[in-house]
Amino acid sequence: MGSRAGQNPVRSGCAARGARFEATYRLEMPTIRWLGPARFYFYSNEGDEPPHVHVEQGQATAKFWLDPVSLAWSKRFRAHELRWLERMVRLHQSAFLETWREFFESDS
Repeated sequence: MGSRAGQNPVRSGCAARGARFEATYRLEMPTIRWLGPARFYFYSNEGDEPPHVHVEQGQATAKFWLDPVSLAWSKRFRAHELRWLERMVRLHQSAFLETWREFFESDS
């Protein structure tokens, strides 16, 4: 029995006939920038999506599209925090896009 599409195999394993099989790759989450307590990063396996950044701060997390800048989703951030984060994404949009392109286009 394998993992379902969309599941993260990084920390999961599956048991088949008594044997344990681990994922064969490590998912990287390169940090682009820290702004105050907020960490801006992306997942190394998301190059097939349009450019975006993830943000985490404590237990809160969000995803912002970079072109054009807009909030994709968020969990546990308050409205005023999201407004500040969106301002930071707009302010650093060029640098975030450049980092995204350097990382994902170097694989082609």
